[in-house]
Amino acid sequence: MNFGQMTPAHTSVARKPAPVATQTAVPTAKPTATSVPTRVPTAKPTSKPPTHPAPPSASFPGVAGNYSGSIYNTPAAVNSTMILSQMQQQQGNVSGHLTLGQGLQGDGDFTGTVTKDNRIQFLVPGYLGHLPLFFEGQFQNNGSITGTYCSYQNNQCNNAAGGYGTWNVAPNGSPSASISPSNSIKGPFSAPQILFEDTFFVDQIKNYVVILKLSV
Repeated sequence: MNFGQMTPAHTSVARKPAPVATQTAVPTAKPTATSVPTRVPTAKPTSKPPTHPAPPSASFPGVAGNYSGSIYNTPAAVNSTMILSQMQQQQGNVSGHLTLGQGLQGDGDFTGTVTKDNRIQFLVPGYLGHLPLFFEGQFQNNGSITGTYCSYQNNQCNNAAGGYGTWNVAPNGSPSASISPSNSIKGPFSAPQILFEDTFFVDQIKNYVVILKLSV
């Protein structure tokens, strides 16, 4: 039986190309430039000026309840007394009542101000047809006040239209703001010394009398 010539079957095996090892470029790390730290200049401490405590703020001078003293009218050459009574104060504002002594007119209530530099000023309304009186003065260390006054017209002194002069007062209960020349002691000795001299003189006379009696 002729089976004929059998051709062996060939299995065609597809050959895969052998993988070619490709050399992959490995990136080399590039050296990075090292950052040099910049020096920040340190701030030098600034020397602060020494701080001194602020001086205490000046305050308004305090007024007493009542003042008394003297006042002199220059054009009339009249020396009299004056009293500032019922004095009240609200910070820099003051008020009270003026009473003048014999020979002068101008009594009345007044309003005014005091300042932190120890000054005072006040205005007394016109009296019996006279112009208002404007007083200004300076506080002294002992609490007294010395100053000047004038007749006031058109917001200024008008010496030709009325009286003007000087004044001097002290708080009631304190030594008098003025001393009369008649009360002042003249001579090299004070009052206690003069009294001592007089007593010594009397004692000397007594001694002479005693001696005379004994001799007789």
